[in-house]
Amino acid sequence: MKNLILSFNSRSGLPSHRHGFTLAEVLITLGIIGVIAAITIQNLITNYQKTQTVVQLQKTYTSLAQAGKQSESDNGSSQSWDLGTTGDGTSLSQSFSTYWAPYLKISKYCSSTSNCGYNTAMFYRLDGTYTGYSGPNDGTLAVLSDGTIFFWRHSNLTENIFFVDINGVKTPNTYGKDVFIFSMDSTKGLVPYSYTNDTSATINANCSKSGQGQTCAIKIMMAGWKIEDDYPW
Repeated sequence: MKNLILSFNSRSGLPSHRHGFTLAEVLITLGIIGVIAAITIQNLITNYQKTQTVVQLQKTYTSLAQAGKQSESDNGSSQSWDLGTTGDGTSLSQSFSTYWAPYLKISKYCSSTSNCGYNTAMFYRLDGTYTGYSGPNDGTLAVLSDGTIFFWRHSNLTENIFFVDINGVKTPNTYGKDVFIFSMDSTKGLVPYSYTNDTSATINANCSKSGQGQTCAIKIMMAGWKIEDDYPW
């Protein structure tokens, strides 16, 4: 009879019976509402983070792509650029200063990862391993005016490669989350890494929770600049 509440009917003056909720029922209901609210809020936060990631990624890509086009207009095809010598910081710096620096809004050059604000590892791969800049002999590390951090290098004296951290030193500093890779293509200019080399299956395997994540920029672009449900977020 704990949950039986007596009230009087205003017309008859006789008591009527109204059933209320027990404390246990109220607590269970509140618990269910809390779980649903937590899931909903987390989904909203995740969707917002994905949207902001794509927006910033597009912005960075556009900025670098325009810089590449302007440089090719002034210096000829990127395939003919003198990219310097692997391991020779002086020649790499000279190459970057010639072909990229005049076309980018750079606020700071970094001599080390710590000088750029990183603690230890610079970029984590999706599989948990990490990589990054090891010093001036490895290429150019710098910060753009909007806070984006990039590491430029070349591969086999042919590929101009940009590793970009779209939110700077803020975590998670991970490929596919806030770190993406672009390279210069002989005909298309700057494109997401592996744009012309890999099949969809290879791209999806690399941009997965068990992969390394270098191909995630092209996966987003192929999806129409969206992070879809199968993306390793």
